[in-house]
Amino acid sequence: MRIIILNHFERFSPRVTLETTSLRQNGHNLTVLSWCRNSDRHAGLEDQLNGLPVKWVTVRSTKASSRLLLSLPKLYENIWRFLKEEEFDVIHCTHLFLLPIAVFVAKKKKCKVVYDAYERHAVDLADYYFPFLKTWIAKLIELAENLFVRHVDGVLTISSAGEVLEKRYRKLCRNVEVIYNVPSLRSSTRNSKKKDLEKKYRGRYLLSYVGGLIKGKGLFRLIDMLDAIRLRYSEVLLLLIGEFDSLQEMEEFFSRIKKRALDEYVEVLPYLQYDDMLDYLELSRIGLALHQQQARFKLVGKGAGRKFFTYMQAGVPVISTNFGEIAKVIEEEKCGVLIDTTSVQEIVEAVTFLLKNKDIAKKMGENGKAAILEKYNWEIEEKKLNRVYEKLVQNSKGTQADDQMEFDRLSTA
Repeated sequence: MRIIILNHFERFSPRVTLETTSLRQNGHNLTVLSWCRNSDRHAGLEDQLNGLPVKWVTVRSTKASSRLLLSLPKLYENIWRFLKEEEFDVIHCTHLFLLPIAVFVAKKKKCKVVYDAYERHAVDLADYYFPFLKTWIAKLIELAENLFVRHVDGVLTISSAGEVLEKRYRKLCRNVEVIYNVPSLRSSTRNSKKKDLEKKYRGRYLLSYVGGLIKGKGLFRLIDMLDAIRLRYSEVLLLLIGEFDSLQEMEEFFSRIKKRALDEYVEVLPYLQYDDMLDYLELSRIGLALHQQQARFKLVGKGAGRKFFTYMQAGVPVISTNFGEIAKVIEEEKCGVLIDTTSVQEIVEAVTFLLKNKDIAKKMGENGKAAILEKYNWEIEEKKLNRVYEKLVQNSKGTQADDQMEFDRLSTA
């Protein structure tokens, strides 16, 4: 099949990266159409994304503001301009923002749409862009999403508490699969770089965090924890691998670090390729996932926390939240400690416990790694992706057969 990957950002999410690799390996022909939100960066963008040919749609938008919605009409116009002369069978849509234009193009081109809903969009978008009206806005977004999902041919969703997302999408579409946000077993560390890192961090106790650097995931709790832990363990180093979600939070973070004289205890690295990130994590003593008690984290299920699975693959014991189902896998696999992540005291006690009890920490890391090998890996999840696309092929054949029968009937009438 000829597939257009309609992407909402300048790189793929880890899940979409794995999906495109699997689709290509299954013989599908993939092209990417991706949204560049900053025209100043367009000239530096490459003509391939993860080895796939990519075309860029540049429409400037304001991040972290509801004004982003004002850029969508222009974005849709440009997407249609790119796609109206193209020939393809499926649009693989990676975000709710892109779903309206994906459905419109599919109707015009008589192709199919797979909606890759790997976020809980209604709650996340309402909380992010309309914090003062989030309850009502979330309901409106969900109604709008439902309207468009009725016109898609397949849905790839995430694990959710009580399977609420899966149940909702199944009422709207017959071809739905829940895909866990897990790593591939093909990911492996690069030993040559790891040796250099071992020299760099010799004598340090790495406490690592990977992912978006935001308040909702405990960014400022990390500072409070570090300020207390360094008094007991002067060797600690808080390693943050990711990007700040807002300039304001970034400035506040470094201001607090400087005010508490923690500069020598913190290192911040930008986004890294997955294998490169594993090199750092395998040298870490603890993986931190201090999600705060927000509604969005209560609603997601145990298969949605990519951060947890990343730590588990690296063999690192995890400290995370006891709130909701998001970190349930940590408890089930006995690969970490679940605490009240709003309590700095509990965070400090958990870190101290794992640093003090090396054998227990090591066993937890081994448990997590074993669970990845046996249960939580992309090689299992990609079978679900394949089922969705297999149904598309079957439905296409059925439609073609029906069209042929109707043609034959009319020809002999």
